[in-house]
Amino acid sequence: MRALVLGTVVATVVLAGAARADAHDPIIFTPEQTTPAAGPRLPDGTISFALYGTVAGGTDSRGFRAQLRAGQRLELTLLIPDLAPERDLSAAELPILMVAAPDGTTSERRPDRRERFTESFSGTSYVRLLEVAEPVAATGEFAITVTGTTAARFTVAIGSIERFGTPVEAVPNRDEGVAGVRRWYATAPVATTTAATPSTITLPGRDTTAPSTVRDPEPSTTAATATTAMTTAPPTMGGGTTTATTAAPVTASTRSSVPAVAIGVVIGIAAGGMLALRTRRARRTRS
Repeated sequence: MRALVLGTVVATVVLAGAARADAHDPIIFTPEQTTPAAGPRLPDGTISFALYGTVAGGTDSRGFRAQLRAGQRLELTLLIPDLAPERDLSAAELPILMVAAPDGTTSERRPDRRERFTESFSGTSYVRLLEVAEPVAATGEFAITVTGTTAARFTVAIGSIERFGTPVEAVPNRDEGVAGVRRWYATAPVATTTAATPSTITLPGRDTTAPSTVRDPEPSTTAATATTAMTTAPPTMGGGTTTATTAAPVTASTRSSVPAVAIGVVIGIAAGGMLALRTRRARRTRS
């Protein structure tokens, strides 16, 4: 009887320990928590938390902060759900971690494995992508960012000490708990789309602030100009220089006066001819 009781107690302790090893206090990222400064703050980075989020690809990211003291260990694990589309992503499409230390140094952590497992606490299955376990050299705040080129759900686990209900900062949805995890797990990621912007063609000299109106060009005196060069070369004795005289250009505005000028010239020539004829007749009569 005592052996049965002892065996039951041992089995209970072992199972409880196994459950706690998988359990992390859940935190659900909000869409606005795109940087560590805007994300959750964990006053003790040794307490185990699991932070669940989704990136939409492109430049989308999620971030949080964790306080650690010198001599402690920074422990991080990056996971994705063992679901489509995440488990079908190529190595280049998987999420990555960016870790900024208190001294300002930044390191990029990329996936180096694909280990599948099921978490008994939430009843969800995952693929482990990478793990970090490093001693902390100086006391301060670590800034952790998750980003990726492709839309994907992810989980970042931090710490190893199981202590549920530890106070945290900037977590407005702390009460979602396991229900929030299961809702996140069941919601496929949606990639961001950028609406195409119609290309604008700007014509030189056109005002693009209002619809352009095409008008016939005003009559151009330059285009309508017919330049007539009249060169007179009066004979000179002894081989003098010939002087070229160019008449004024005839434009559209002066075109109507051309016939009148021509008539005047004709009348003048006729009058001169009549005067010369009368003069000759008068000379003949005298003689």
